Amino acid sequence: MRVLENPTCRWSSWDAIKSGEIPRADLPATIQERAWSSTIWYIPDNEGITIGNILPDDI
Repeated sequence: MRVLENPTCRWSSWDAIKSGEIPRADLPATIQERAWSSTIWYIPDNEGITIGNILPDDI
């Protein structure tokens, strides 16, 4: 499974914004992290789970 993070500002872009300068043109303003993972197969155990009304009785 491949996971993509939402694009975020690079630290150099944040520093430029904080100091009132224009970010460097030779660097992308944002980065997008990536990760790889194996699929996890999980079947929950339903023992001890009770289903009840979550609304108050006076509604």
